[in-house]
Amino acid sequence: HPRITIAFILLALVVIFYHPLVFQGQTFGSPDSYAPAGFSKAHDAVDVVAILDHGGDLKAALRTMAKRFGLETSRPASTQEPPPPTGYDVPDEENAHAATDYGEIGNPAEIPKASASDADPPRTTVETILTESADLPESNKPFASPAAPPRPAIKVVRGEVDKLVFVDPCTLDGKPIPERRWIVAEWLPVGVVTLNYGDGGTGKTLLAQQLMTSCATGTAWCGLHVEPCISLGIFCEDDPDELHRRQARINAALGVQFADLANMRWASGVGLDNLLVTFDADHKIKFTERLGEIEDHAAKIKASLVVLDTGADLFGGNENDRTQVRQFVGMTLGGMAKRLGAVVLLNVHPSRSGMSATGDHDGGSTAWSNTSRSRWSLSRLPMEGDTPADTDERILTRRKANYASIGETIKLRWSNGVLIPLNHRAGLGGSSEAAWGAPVDEVFLVLLDRCAAQAVFVSHSKNSGNFAPKIFAKRPDRSGFTAKEFEAAMHRLLAAKRIRAEEYRGKGRSWRARLAVEGASNDAPTQAGEAASPTEGDV
Repeated sequence: HPRITIAFILLALVVIFYHPLVFQGQTFGSPDSYAPAGFSKAHDAVDVVAILDHGGDLKAALRTMAKRFGLETSRPASTQEPPPPTGYDVPDEENAHAATDYGEIGNPAEIPKASASDADPPRTTVETILTESADLPESNKPFASPAAPPRPAIKVVRGEVDKLVFVDPCTLDGKPIPERRWIVAEWLPVGVVTLNYGDGGTGKTLLAQQLMTSCATGTAWCGLHVEPCISLGIFCEDDPDELHRRQARINAALGVQFADLANMRWASGVGLDNLLVTFDADHKIKFTERLGEIEDHAAKIKASLVVLDTGADLFGGNENDRTQVRQFVGMTLGGMAKRLGAVVLLNVHPSRSGMSATGDHDGGSTAWSNTSRSRWSLSRLPMEGDTPADTDERILTRRKANYASIGETIKLRWSNGVLIPLNHRAGLGGSSEAAWGAPVDEVFLVLLDRCAAQAVFVSHSKNSGNFAPKIFAKRPDRSGFTAKEFEAAMHRLLAAKRIRAEEYRGKGRSWRARLAVEGASNDAPTQAGEAASPTEGDV
């Protein structure tokens, strides 16, 4: 019969083209495609029937079609039920519309198997699909796989966490406002974490040990008043002998003895595993025994200052991972500071980019600085013009402060194994007592008197060779101030009429201008003035 002949020819063509995929598994399409059934492009109605009615079983689909057209063969139909549809991988771009029209298609491992009691979903027939897509463009017809089972709901794993305390602000009405506590006013707030950034060898560990000593003895630190308290230091880079030698130099500079350090404790972690936290593969934090040991001892001695040196030895995570850094700085160290009612000062090394001319003397993720409530930097002075920087000078800068202004600096100088503040009266008057920082204006006046006593005249003109700020910035007794700071001081003093510009006879008996302290004698010898007179271009 002609129809039988045509049917067998069609069957032979289908077997030839689909044999590698039909008889080896549940996939079909081009021989190079190994996507699950339904994700190769459907070519004709036979594909649609195979996908929708027979789960991709092309042989069963051909038998059904043969029955429909009266072409049933003598071969008995298979009694085996077609396998149920399985989960699928994410479709490619060519069939992306399938996921949009029929629901999200997920990974088979994430989709639970339906139980025998589940009701069968409504069945979609070939006729329904063909009817609904008759008016659609050919590229948009939904010849795709059946919808995958829905994803299971996400389960929230509840761990053991501290419960939040919800505050009704109405209950605060009439209650006294708590004062903020400081160890060092505007520099070291209590109950939070402060970061101290400094490159290796700048003296950040020395600075922290000097702070501990000042807290234990009640002496000034960097010329600033310190609230006396008990301190605890963990030093991972210096052995006990080095800490002993350093403390002896600090004691000599402050005029104290070892017997005066009853409120001070330290421990060396050189050669030990000092990690306070680590992280597993899921980025979950794990606290170590070292953390508990430090906090327990701090609580035992009632420490109000805990110095941790350095972050590289204590943090067992990725410094560029925002989540890990916030858990360490905020939850771990911040939690310790809150529980102890203390300051946690963490010494940290900056990155190379942080130490660059455009850097902010920090490093790693921005979460380090953003999570801390206060941040300092200790650095060497850069060159100013053609003037080389003094390698012994340092500058301590308040880079971040949530509870104070930023940008304040303290000039320091390394001398005899300690860091001495330069901008204070002790450096000018010879007193050994630490005092509050003297303004640059006072230093300018002292240097101006000293120059006048030496018959060295300086000018207020920026174009002159003896411009006062430039001359003062080169003097060894400048107390760490720069030419820019001296220039600002000069203008303030001129405006306040504390100094004046006066004339004197210079070289060749010409009149020139010089700066003098208001009210000071102007009877400087003319001959000395000529000998030390400025260059020809002076005003």
